[in-house]
Amino acid sequence: MRITIQNLLSSGVDVLTVYFRIQLLDDLGFKWGQTKTELDPECQSRQNRAIAAKLVFPQLSYEEAFLLSGFDQEELDVKTHPGDPRYGWKRVFHQNKDQCEAKLKAWDRRKGGSKPEVEKMRAILNGSDEDRYEQVFGERASFISGFLAASEERKALGIQSESLRSRKKRKRTHEEEPEEVAMGMMEEYNDEGDLL
Repeated sequence: MRITIQNLLSSGVDVLTVYFRIQLLDDLGFKWGQTKTELDPECQSRQNRAIAAKLVFPQLSYEEAFLLSGFDQEELDVKTHPGDPRYGWKRVFHQNKDQCEAKLKAWDRRKGGSKPEVEKMRAILNGSDEDRYEQVFGERASFISGFLAASEERKALGIQSESLRSRKKRKRTHEEEPEEVAMGMMEEYNDEGDLL
């Protein structure tokens, strides 16, 4: 059923209420008729720079790659689901890291999307121009020497760089069961295994 002013009036909805709600949505920047939400182009570009940084300098941490690509530390620390207790720990950093990991995991199979832009940046970074870092990272190019030194220090200390994490859940072995569960099982069964 198509919603019209006539339908709203016949259903008893106050026209002024509808008008003010529409005005409020317009003031908030609501896009009428838009079905797909797209990422902010600046955010996508920064994420692409971070992916290019991880491809050229895999020893960088994700945080270093994000800071180098244009994210601010305060921005990375913002909660993505502040009211949800299940995801209260998740920050903008985690959201971007998960997206970058997914793209990097399937990088060889990717053909479109952000890959052409990232490959251009990668070619620039692997080039021999003196200002290649400035071309990709802009004013943040000065961070790269400190980040690379920190990654070498981590390597010297034996701290492994972040790798793509496995999404498979590990099964818990019998020895890893909590004592309460094991004790509960002992109380319910006798030595022969019969239920008490």
